[in-house]
Amino acid sequence: MSTLLQALPDRWRTARTGTFLMRLGIILTTLALAYYFGRNPTLQAIALPVAAVAGWLILMNPHWGIPLIVISALVVPFVIGTGTGTSLNAPFLFVPLLTGIWFVRMLMAGRLHFVPTSANWALGGLVITTTLALLIGYLPWNVFATLAPFRAQVGAWGIFVFSALAFWITANLIREIRWLKITVFAFIALGALFVATLWLPPLAVFKRLFVFGADGSLFWLWLTALAAGQALFNQQLSLRWRGVLALIAFATLLDRLMPANRDWASGWLPAVLAVGIVGWLRWPRLTTGLGVIAVLGLLVFLPTIQAALVSGNEYSLTTREAAWRIILEIVRVSPIFGVGPANYYYYTPLYAILGWYVRFNSHNQYVDILAQTGLAGMFFLLMFAISSARTGLSVYRANHDGFSRGFAAACLGGLAGMLVAGVLGDWVLPFVYNIGIAGFRASVLGWVFLGGLAALQFILRQTAVPASAPTTELTVAA
Repeated sequence: MSTLLQALPDRWRTARTGTFLMRLGIILTTLALAYYFGRNPTLQAIALPVAAVAGWLILMNPHWGIPLIVISALVVPFVIGTGTGTSLNAPFLFVPLLTGIWFVRMLMAGRLHFVPTSANWALGGLVITTTLALLIGYLPWNVFATLAPFRAQVGAWGIFVFSALAFWITANLIREIRWLKITVFAFIALGALFVATLWLPPLAVFKRLFVFGADGSLFWLWLTALAAGQALFNQQLSLRWRGVLALIAFATLLDRLMPANRDWASGWLPAVLAVGIVGWLRWPRLTTGLGVIAVLGLLVFLPTIQAALVSGNEYSLTTREAAWRIILEIVRVSPIFGVGPANYYYYTPLYAILGWYVRFNSHNQYVDILAQTGLAGMFFLLMFAISSARTGLSVYRANHDGFSRGFAAACLGGLAGMLVAGVLGDWVLPFVYNIGIAGFRASVLGWVFLGGLAALQFILRQTAVPASAPTTELTVAA
């Protein structure tokens, strides 16, 4: 080899020529791959090089991964089968991968740094509680019960933990407001395209871009809240663009209120509440007056409204109430930590529900959390909600730029909508034996945007008082 190199002209051995040869090698390799994949076209052949390039870019720039979480949740169909009825989708895989990159980069820098927010201890408590519940779930709480398969338990555990991780990586990787703007407006743009496919038949072909699970309850909630927040508060945008955002919020909410969709209360009620909160923050007197009129109208037409909501759902409501009583009875054997992720589903056949001994789930987020993680899990989730609400109010009251105020208002409305969606049986933390991990595509949106709220608070504080802004940091020995 050395003889061969000596035989080459001197100019071929220079650094510049080495760069030329490297580029030539890349070109030739690209042409060879293009020839091969052109003769053997497959989706995987396209996805692999794209994923490799994207992975390298994110490794170099981890904050790019935050908008990609949102985009992948809506339009990336990539999944990994588990041998069960549930597959691991792109955002469910992407969140822990991006978390790993974040941690490795911190270790390489010699320090662990976390954005200071009161949500940290609440989410840390939720992660620890869920992990303890996973272990405690193997205790013989009921000798006649079997446990969920280990894969299902780990999947349920992952939904809790990866949701917390989605919050943390967003809060810690976003260091400039422009990346939060990119994340928000990328979501609004994709969401608007999806809504346009419902209203404009020529655009219906684009609906194929969106994957199963993307249009869960929280998709409609956050699209309406974020578009309304920017339309009402972001005066840095031109009047035309604010009008477009208002139209997106209106068209989204109107679609959910159409007779064909009205039976699914989780599709419109959380969004209505979110818009109401955003509107109240913008025009408190006007919104309060309209709210009073709406309440009076509800009281007058309450029997008609109840009949419309309940009609056709009597059996569902009856079974849900019976399910809640049974599941709360199951939780009594382990009230602090529950019976473990996914396990209560396998306890239920020991109890008759309306005369049947079958497996069933709660169809209620809070009963579900109690069953899986007990009172401890419920406590930490509620503390997280309270801390996020305090963060949102702090950013909103600080009277920052229009984007920040609009985003804070949207997060306050979105958080309230998430809490209501949980009551209605839609998922802030999806249950593996209901919508499954597919539901993570919609639920992760809330965790990302609330993480963005924590990031925004930290950025604004650093900008206002760079020297005194607090940090949470652990130094790691080299």
